[in-house]
Formats: sequence, structure tokens, C-alpha cells
Amino acid sequence: MIDGMGVLGRHGDATVYPARLMAPDEVMAVVGDRQDRSAGLGGWFLCGDVSLPMFSRLLAGTPRLGFTCCMMTGGLAGNYAVMAIQLDSYQHRFLLPLFEQPVAEFIRSLREGPLQLSLGDAGGDNAAITSVTFPQKLHAPVANLLQSGVDIDDRDTLSSWKDVVGEVCNLSMLPSLVDGRSVDDLSVSVMMPMEAFNRVLMTSDRQVDEMVH
Repeated sequence: MIDGMGVLGRHGDATVYPARLMAPDEVMAVVGDRQDRSAGLGGWFLCGDVSLPMFSRLLAGTPRLGFTCCMMTGGLAGNYAVMAIQLDSYQHRFLLPLFEQPVAEFIRSLREGPLQLSLGDAGGDNAAITSVTFPQKLHAPVANLLQSGVDIDDRDTLSSWKDVVGEVCNLSMLPSLVDGRSVDDLSVSVMMPMEAFNRVLMTSDRQVDEMVH
């Protein structure tokens, strides 16, 4: 899983990085008792990496980000949400599997607060913290597509993974989110379907164990 099941690095029109969610307790554990740094921090954070030019632009001043969210329905292969931000000509997309438990909790939290982001510098050690308003008109459509492990076929999920990532890495999947600016730089952070992967791995281990014994 270190290579994101074969999708990290350059893929299609984008550079792909891993994404993760930080739950509220993880956020507070990181900031600890550093009150100067923890002021205003709380709730869920969606974490990923953007390109170095986009990261530099984020640090240059308070950014005004374009935002959208769309859904990909896959039936037994699983549903996904794609959340995208754009700053000038730099666009970043997050791919989130709507059948993984942490994602469901995160989506539900967006009813009560903004979408909080921790954006890294292309795999480096630095991060920029920002947030965008999640349109409430989008919440119900996304929440209605939430699934659990019993709603999907894990093997179908894994076999279609690269195709799903490939679609998100296609520049034409989404339009520019900033009026008058085309997208010249695309990066994508993907949250791998680890729960599905681990269930398949456990099933395979049991099958091997049964054959041996």
C-alpha cells in the first residue's frame, strides 16, 4: 500500500499524493498544550499535498479559493466524493471513498462547520492550514451516497481503483473554478480504500491458512 496501490506519482494529467483525515482528537493531540498554535483549531481536517507552485501561492497571502464537490457512483464498486479547490490556475482535488467509516464521520461533520484543510508542500515537511465553506446544498447529495462495508464488493472496489483515480486525474473532469483562469497545474490527493483492502487481505490469509491446515 506504500505506493497507493500503484497510483502515486504522475498519473494522467496530475501528480498524485496520499490523502488522510485527521479526527478531532488527533488534531488536539498534535497541537497539545501549545495554546498559541491551537487557537481556532478543532474538528476534522482533510490532509493532502499540493504542487510546490500552489503551496508557494498559498503562503503568499490569504487565498480566496474556488471550491466544488461532485460525486462518483460505482454501485458495488463503491461511491466516491471529489472535493476540489482552486487558487489562480492551480487546482487540487481530493478523492474520498464514501464507504470508509472515517469518511462518513467527516462528511456528517460538514453540516456544522467549514471544510478544514491541511495542505502539504508536495511531500515535504511543511503544511498550510486553510478552510472553505462547504455549501449546505451539497451536503445531502453527498450524505445520501454514504455506504458501509456491507454495501460494496471489496474485490470490485480494488479492481476498479486505478480507473477511478484515472478519471479524477483527467483535467477535463472538472472545469476551472476561477472565472477567467484556466487550469495549468493539477494535483490530486487520494484516500485509499484501506478498510476494503484489509478485508480482502484477511480473507486471502484465511483461505491460505485453510489450504495449509
